[in-house]
Amino acid sequence: MLRLTAGLSLFFFAAITACETTGPDAATIIVDNRGNRKVTVYISKCSDDTWGSSRGSVGDHEEKPFKVDPGCWDMQAAWTSSCHSEQRGQELGPMEVYRFVVEDPGDFCD
Repeated sequence: MLRLTAGLSLFFFAAITACETTGPDAATIIVDNRGNRKVTVYISKCSDDTWGSSRGSVGDHEEKPFKVDPGCWDMQAAWTSSCHSEQRGQELGPMEVYRFVVEDPGDFCD
């Protein structure tokens, strides 16, 4: 029984840390995709050297909120691996909301 309890505890700890859970002072980044193509969203701390894993996607003419801790954030909306829109160095305070507007790249990404 002890092994099962320890295993479940480890599983729940990993599941919680993998989610974008934040405290009551969480800030929100709204990705507002005004284009005609779905984008893949990457959000990382300004101090990170890489984008890390995707936070998911936002469909064309849709918007989606992403909760983050207060601090400095970089955002990327990618149509393809070589065509993307970025916003870097966005400082967000507690409970602040920031709208990252993504326009359609037109023929630039074809």
